[in-house]
Amino acid sequence: MGKELDAVRQERDALTGKLAEVEKGLQEEKLAHANDKKRLEALAGRQLSAIGACRERNGKMYEFGNQLVDRYEAKGCFSAVLQGEPFTGLARARIEAMAEEDRSKLDDLRLPPESAQSADVGVASRPN
Repeated sequence: MGKELDAVRQERDALTGKLAEVEKGLQEEKLAHANDKKRLEALAGRQLSAIGACRERNGKMYEFGNQLVDRYEAKGCFSAVLQGEPFTGLARARIEAMAEEDRSKLDDLRLPPESAQSADVGVASRPN
């Protein structure tokens, strides 16, 4: 009976060692998942913030576009004639100044191209 007891104890010790290894692996996985979760939550926060900024800019551009359409619709026949008036060119200068102001507003509202490219959307893969 002593040999059987020794064999059972050895098997128990071996299983205890394997259990400890598995528990250690699970702890490492749990920590890795927690780190991934924190990183993804931070990324989601940055993306939500960027979406909010885009919505705000979109609203401003929509308002500005409506202002441009209203201005165009209000332009009468007399304004069109004055725009082409070659003698003083005052109306043409005023229209060019308004156009430059409009371009400036649009440039201010435009998102820089690199902001879309620099967004971190990838998820780092972890070996299994």
